[in-house]
Amino acid sequence: SVRTLDKADVILVAPSRCGKTPTTMYLALQHGLRVANYPLVDEDLASTDLPRPILHLQDRCFGIITTAARLSAVRTERRPDSTYASLRQCAYELKRAEALYRTHDLPVIDSSAKSVEEMSTLILQVLARRAHRHD
Repeated sequence: SVRTLDKADVILVAPSRCGKTPTTMYLALQHGLRVANYPLVDEDLASTDLPRPILHLQDRCFGIITTAARLSAVRTERRPDSTYASLRQCAYELKRAEALYRTHDLPVIDSSAKSVEEMSTLILQVLARRAHRHD
């Protein structure tokens, strides 16, 4: 829920079907973190501004990307022959998401070639480095 984003230790930001939910579940169940998903929708992708609900939480955000082909394949399973699943739409959303991540210097994890465990390890490493810097 957007109302509970402030309580999250980590916020995974990505277009729909990039792997946010399995990673969220793994980090929560295996590592006891409070993890939120923030799905980027068309309005969010129209600019490189962080969406208002996560604007003040940038330090907790991690961007997730994948390849357009993989995203299209996953979305096709859900909604075959749709604009949502088209390679063109997927490429557009990923390009816009990457621009947003780059603008705000968010750590980015590519889910196309990493397991949930590997993605989680990368997130935990970033969190540990940040904690070490603040000590």
